[in-house]
Amino acid sequence: MNTSNKTVNQTNILYLSMIITYLAATLLVALLTAAGTGIGAFASILLGEVVILIPVLIFLILTKADLKSMIPLRRPRVSTILLSILFAFLIMPAAQWLNIISQLFSENVAIDAVMSIMDELPFLPTFMAVAVIGPLCEELTFRGVIFSGLKRSGRIFASIILSAVFFGLMHMNLNQLFYAFYLGICFALLTEATGSILPSFLCHFLINGYNTAMPYIASKLLDGLFEGGSDIFDEVAREGISNSQILIASFTYLIPAVIGLFLAALVFFKICNIEGSSEHIYHILKLKRRETERIMDKKDEPERTEAGNTAETPEIWYSPESRQKVLTIPGYVAIGFCLLIIFFLKAVLDLIR
Repeated sequence: MNTSNKTVNQTNILYLSMIITYLAATLLVALLTAAGTGIGAFASILLGEVVILIPVLIFLILTKADLKSMIPLRRPRVSTILLSILFAFLIMPAAQWLNIISQLFSENVAIDAVMSIMDELPFLPTFMAVAVIGPLCEELTFRGVIFSGLKRSGRIFASIILSAVFFGLMHMNLNQLFYAFYLGICFALLTEATGSILPSFLCHFLINGYNTAMPYIASKLLDGLFEGGSDIFDEVAREGISNSQILIASFTYLIPAVIGLFLAALVFFKICNIEGSSEHIYHILKLKRRETERIMDKKDEPERTEAGNTAETPEIWYSPESRQKVLTIPGYVAIGFCLLIIFFLKAVLDLIR
């Protein structure tokens, strides 16, 4: 097994170990709750985010990986940061549409989690856990170590898709699976275009922050309008909406989602132009084919300027025969395990109801 194959397989093993660690932590929390010594919703969410870093740290130590290559932290231009903020809000309607559609066969898990924390804590600690600590851990893991490891296969587009699949499945429920998969693709593309996880973290922070702040704002506004308004909001948020209401909402969100995606694509390619990665992204998406494909020698590697990425980084150039499998046996096991848990939990919840 060559070095690239080994790294890709190790990355698949990493994801499997993350799933096992995450489920072990979830089981521990459930047992503590059953014993009457629960750690609370806030600590549960915090533990769920932080625990995924344990296998990552072990992976980095055991493989003696180069942190700079596994966690890209190149400083983007100011214009890229500003456009990334716009990009985050433009991809949000499609994520909300997927969230609505998923509620036809799943509960709104995200809002349930936020509402549970709202019962225990004020806004700031909740915001820090969901909008700052969560995105930081997840970007370091999924757009950092996992995406970088999978790319060693030479199949960048497949790595984008698989890292998004891993990201979606890690949420362990059907509701978040679909829109997390979609956002995982958006974040991975942004990381590849900028050579940094900083823009993807910013987008992740803004999306989580918005979805965390809105329930608080809505609750306070309703309280200001009439007495007991927040109680009504809590009841509606927890009970959810009917299938007919979901269908109406999905049609309502569909047009903003399509328009948002179109504008987000324009913004994304503008970011690519700024960062000098347009040719690279076109190549990945097969929008424009190169005349030749070859593995660059180190001496042929173009210099990276302060202006941004060059369009010809070593990761772009590979021959068809250099492409390796991006998903290995541990990855298949992890995906199967996640799907089994997701559908098992759904079946149990359906029985309870």
